Amino acid sequence: MREITSLIMQPFYLAPAMAYSVMTLILLLLPMPKGRVWHEYRKGYPYILAAFLVMLVLTGMHSITPPPESGASNLIVLMIAFYQAILFGMGMVKILQPQSRTKIFVIHLVVVGMATVAVIPVFLFGQQLLKDIFFWTYIAAYVGLIVYYTRVWSALWKRVVTQVDSYYDEDMKSRLKWLKRLMIAVMAVGVMALVTSIWISLTPIFVSTYTICYAYFLACIIRFTMTGDFLLKAVDDQTFAAPLQTDLPSEDTPKSTEQNAVQEQMQMMARESQLKLALDEWVATKQYADTDRGVDEIARELGTNYAALRQYFQRHQGTTFRSWRTDLRLEEAKRLLVEEPNLSLNDIMDMVGFNDRGNFYRHFQKKVGCSPSAYRQGKR
Repeated sequence: MREITSLIMQPFYLAPAMAYSVMTLILLLLPMPKGRVWHEYRKGYPYILAAFLVMLVLTGMHSITPPPESGASNLIVLMIAFYQAILFGMGMVKILQPQSRTKIFVIHLVVVGMATVAVIPVFLFGQQLLKDIFFWTYIAAYVGLIVYYTRVWSALWKRVVTQVDSYYDEDMKSRLKWLKRLMIAVMAVGVMALVTSIWISLTPIFVSTYTICYAYFLACIIRFTMTGDFLLKAVDDQTFAAPLQTDLPSEDTPKSTEQNAVQEQMQMMARESQLKLALDEWVATKQYADTDRGVDEIARELGTNYAALRQYFQRHQGTTFRSWRTDLRLEEAKRLLVEEPNLSLNDIMDMVGFNDRGNFYRHFQKKVGCSPSAYRQGKR
């Protein structure tokens, strides 16, 4: 009976093993992006690769020798789930938050490694009661790990969104939906592993679903290597917190006299006058339609820094640079909607600097009081 069952189950392991072979090969051959902002990505990439290798070894072994029908199968699934969660967690945190310490993940990895070694003699020679105690203890530990990593990933998602929004001074959440879906998929796989370790009969379904999820992970990784530059520039501490030239006097500067105060005021007015001319040129050349450019980068091109630019808009415009730039884009969109009837809404959206259709429609509706389509039809 066992031989028949093994024969029936073999395709369920052989196909995933072949799939993981292909996916692992793609990861090994995938060109690594160059540039300083990709440095931490290259350091975190091996952890992601290791997660794929673990699944390749597991499915490869099962395609040759089906897993035992004893409680060892439950434990194998559970221990693999431990390693997957830690490796993915370490890799994603290292990639998306280069400044975050991964010491806690290393500790988790060492503890799980020690637990793996400790449980082998128990399942080989221990009594059933002892095996059950170990198994359910590990189940409780895994549940705790899943809860902890869910909190870590939730905080990571919020932090990345905040950093990207702040860096570009735009609503970029829509461009990070894939990252949120990836995180949800990873946690879903973790939950599936927990369920399967308890009900081992679900293994064929679990392995197939797992493989599909890993294929999605691979697609996300490939996409990230192609388009992740905009994200890494924002989360990279040295880029995001690039030193800015402030206008404040140093501690060594003598206390300003009344004459110095007047002179400083004149200098500030001169700098703001130069900034206004630079902004006028920036608007005339429609650089507000450029995307994926940080505000600090724009400020440097204007001959100032982010702090001074923010102060200028607060003092003279009564608004933020972000709102001012959005208004410029909307005004240009209104002009194109009327003067260029052959342009599609998507074309106009791209031309004025909006990356996301939802953001474009939302800002347009809020500012103009109607949708872009209605505005084009004269319903305004």
